Amino acid sequence: MLRMKQLSLAQKLIALSTVTSLIALLIASSAWVLDSWISSRESLRQEVQALSKLIADRSNAALAFDDIQLANQNLDTLSALPNIVTDCIYDKDGNLFADYHRIAAPTRECALQSSSAAAPVDDSAIYLYESVMLDESVIGTMFIHSDLSRVYRQRNHAVISALLIFFLAGLAAYGISSRLQRVISAPVRELSIVAKQVADQHNYQVRAAKHSDDELGLLVDAFNEMLETIDIQNRSLTNSRDQLESLVEKRTSELQSSNKELEAFCYSVSHDLRAPLRGISGFSQILLEDYREVLDHNGKDYLNRVVSSANRMGDLIDELLSLSRVSRCALNPESINMSELTLKVVDELQQGAEHTMQIDVQPDITAYGDPTLIRSVLDNLIGNALKYSSKKDAGRVEFGQSQQDGQTVYWVCDNGVGFDMQYADKLFSPFQRLHGAEEFEGTGVGLATVARVVRRHGGKVWARSEIDQGACFYFTLDTGDMTKFDTD
Repeated sequence: MLRMKQLSLAQKLIALSTVTSLIALLIASSAWVLDSWISSRESLRQEVQALSKLIADRSNAALAFDDIQLANQNLDTLSALPNIVTDCIYDKDGNLFADYHRIAAPTRECALQSSSAAAPVDDSAIYLYESVMLDESVIGTMFIHSDLSRVYRQRNHAVISALLIFFLAGLAAYGISSRLQRVISAPVRELSIVAKQVADQHNYQVRAAKHSDDELGLLVDAFNEMLETIDIQNRSLTNSRDQLESLVEKRTSELQSSNKELEAFCYSVSHDLRAPLRGISGFSQILLEDYREVLDHNGKDYLNRVVSSANRMGDLIDELLSLSRVSRCALNPESINMSELTLKVVDELQQGAEHTMQIDVQPDITAYGDPTLIRSVLDNLIGNALKYSSKKDAGRVEFGQSQQDGQTVYWVCDNGVGFDMQYADKLFSPFQRLHGAEEFEGTGVGLATVARVVRRHGGKVWARSEIDQGACFYFTLDTGDMTKFDTD
């Protein structure tokens, strides 16, 4: 079966057609040989039976007049028939009267058969008894034995003829099958060649030739229709791809232009706005120092507010520039020990603090990302946790990781003032604050920076909190190819 599967379609058709023809011919030849054998044997039996009757009729006179010589002359005529082995004539008392034999020791065979009431059963020979009649009276019996040598010769001749016919018919069946199979295999082979050409070259404009209107013709039509459909879709996809590439180039150009404008804006903010702010703050400070005696209490208060506002504006400019750099700087990812980095951030943030808090950091936490940007995430999250827990008598900040749906989630939790979850969507937008500046200082840009850094690392950030029950901020980082997150 495995060998058959490895043959080509043409070889399979030839093999099936030839084998089928040979099997049918073998059955027919076997039936013919068997029929020839049966017919030859029956013909010989009838011939021997007619001969025995003829000799019996001619031997009645010899038995009646006890003429043994006449009986032997009648029997000697059997010598012309090579298939007759033995012929014996018995008188009415069962005694051997005359005999003919082709082989030695016939007397013993005749003696054995003299007492038999019926012919012995033997598939290899023919045995017959014939009564010798005179005036409707039985005066003797004749026993005749014929072998089947002539039948065997005829059978062998039939077998040889059948084998010769079988061989010649097999050659003819193979030759005819080799020619006729092309009607089926040639169109299929052409179809397979076209299919391979389509698969190798992705050329959907080729078509298979149709040779008939039968099932193969329908198959070719369906195949060509499929190629036409694929070709139309392919051209459509090519056009769409070209349009998409053109659109991407256009959007890339616009983005590059926007980035240049953003850089120019950042340059303007950094240089053009800082100078006036420094002037406002500086001259206000000079007024406070040089004209302290001239200014009344309200004047001093106004100038202090001007200085404070100028300083706050400077802080906002710094935060905006930092947020802009986060969006534009290139990523340099590497393995990060988050636990060690968190401890460094905590030490720096707690320097000069009025009182220390309980800080719990899980050990041996690692991540993959840009160390500078990840540090800014920890700076903002831990800074907020320390700030909003500072009014608690026993403030506590925790950093750790957990597994959710097969993904590593990093978190920073505190037991501070918390917030109302209905305003959680505002947390990660610039300048959106849930607490007033008089309650907790800040610019409202820190969490927006966190969100942009996390997005650039292919992750996401979210928060859970209750008022006066603390807050937890969660974020994930993609551990794959960080270059794919090099745009915001």
